[in-house]
Amino acid sequence: MHSSVAVAASTLAAAALFSPVRRRVQHAVDRRFNRARYDADQTVTEFAARLQDAVDLDAVRADLAGVIEAALEPATFRCGPRRGTEPGILQGVPLTITDAAVRAAVTVAARYGITATEPAILADGANIIVHLRPAPVVAKVAASTLAVRPDNQDRLQRELDVCAFLAADGAPVGPPSPEIPATTHRDDGQMMSFWRYLPPADLADRLRPDEETIGSMLRDLHSALRRYPRTEEYLTPLRDIPAFLARPQTGVNEERKAALAAAYHRLTTELTREQQEEQEQQQVLHGDAGGGNLMATDRGWVWHDFEDTCSGPVEWDLAASTASQYQDGPRVLAAYRDTIDSSQLAVCEQLRWLHLTVWYSLYAERLPELAPRAAELLARWPAA
Repeated sequence: MHSSVAVAASTLAAAALFSPVRRRVQHAVDRRFNRARYDADQTVTEFAARLQDAVDLDAVRADLAGVIEAALEPATFRCGPRRGTEPGILQGVPLTITDAAVRAAVTVAARYGITATEPAILADGANIIVHLRPAPVVAKVAASTLAVRPDNQDRLQRELDVCAFLAADGAPVGPPSPEIPATTHRDDGQMMSFWRYLPPADLADRLRPDEETIGSMLRDLHSALRRYPRTEEYLTPLRDIPAFLARPQTGVNEERKAALAAAYHRLTTELTREQQEEQEQQQVLHGDAGGGNLMATDRGWVWHDFEDTCSGPVEWDLAASTASQYQDGPRVLAAYRDTIDSSQLAVCEQLRWLHLTVWYSLYAERLPELAPRAAELLARWPAA
C-alpha cells in the first residue's frame, strides 16, 4: 500500500509541479475521486487535462490532494512545502502532520467534541484547507491572506454569515459546519472557520463547470444575494493591491510597483466614474465567482469560497470568468442573460488581471517555483 501510494503521489506530483501548464493557475476547488471507480491511468490523464485550465496554485494542490485522499486513502498526508525542504515538492506519503495550522484546527474542533484522527491537508496557499477526517468537517485556516488583509477575521466572519443565509435560502452553497459555532476561531495564533464536508461528485460526472453552468448559476446566485439583508463594503478584494504594494518586502522592484500602482489608480478611477451614475446597480456579490469556486459534489454544483464577498457591480463577478483565456466569455454572458454594462465589464476584467498579478507575486515570495509566472503577469503592466 505504501509503495502504491508513493508511486501515485510521485506521478501526480511530477505532472502537477513540473509540467509547463502548472504555471497557469486559477482560484479553484478541491476535486476528489470516488475510490470504487478509481483507475490510476485514467486519473493521471484526467488530472493532466485539468491542469490545462489551472491558474491557481490552491486549485492544483487541492486537486492533487483530493485524488490521493479519495483514491488511495492514506492515513495522513500533506500536499505543500515542508520546513527544511524545497517548496512545492511533495513529501513521502504518509507523513506525520506537524503543521501548526492543522494542530490548531484539530485542537479547536476537539473543544466541540470532534475527534480528527486522520486530518488531511487539501490545500495550502491563500488558506490552509483541512479535512478533519473522519468527521464531516473542513477547517479553513488563514495563511497567505494575512499578509495583505489585516481585517481577515472580519472577512472570514462575513463569509460564514453570507453562506449561512444562502444555505437557509436554499441556494447551492457550501454551508458552515453545523457541529461548530459559525464564527471565527483562534488557537495558537491561527485564525480559522469550519465548514461542512460535502462528498465529491462521482468520477463519471463532469468535474469542471461549463460556461452555461457558470453563467446560469451566477445569475441565480445574484438573485439570492439581492435578498441578503446586509450591505457589504464596496469591492473589498481590490484592497489587496495597495496593501501588497505598501509592504516593505514584495519581491517586486520599485519600477514595477510604480507601474502596478499607476494601473490601480487609473482603473479604479475609471470604474468609479462608471459607477457614479449607476449606484442602484450595485448589489452583494460572491467576490470571486470564477468556475474554480464551483465545486462538483454528490448534490450537484455548489458555490464556495465567499471570503471576498462584497458589494459592487455584477460585472465584477462575471469578469472572473470572462477575463479567463480558458473560457468563452460570450457564452458565459449568454447564459447569465441579464443586461451587462460592457464598459464596466472591460474595466473589471483588467482589475481582475491586476489582482491576479498581485497574488502571484505574493505566492512567489514563499514558493519560488511560481516566480516565472509572476514575472509573466508583471510584464502585462509595463513601466511608464
